[in-house]
Amino acid sequence: DEAKDNIEYFGSAEDLISGFIGWAEENRWIDKRLKRKIFIKCLIFGGVDAAKLKADDAKQLRETRLIKNMTPFPTSFHLFANKAILWQPKVPLAVLIEDEYIVAMLRGMFGALWEANK
Repeated sequence: DEAKDNIEYFGSAEDLISGFIGWAEENRWIDKRLKRKIFIKCLIFGGVDAAKLKADDAKQLRETRLIKNMTPFPTSFHLFANKAILWQPKVPLAVLIEDEYIVAMLRGMFGALWEANK
């Protein structure tokens, strides 16, 4: 609800969607984001869920890039407004961080990895 413009997502879509929240919840979240016209950049590891997301990029206000040259891991993070959510789907656990400096650091890391994975 607090996202006003773009959102960034980094990590494992497979573990978050299929292993934690499920496609029904993911689709509810996508619909809510689309109603608010909020664009998302997803930098994710390849897999079935990644392919499904990437296939629908144009109609779902999203650009998806696959992470190269990195060993996959199950965790991920979302960046929006001045917040970061760290997801650990194996426990399951979500940690919300509301700190402009930590979010700026993660945004900087995301931006560098985004450009490196064109």
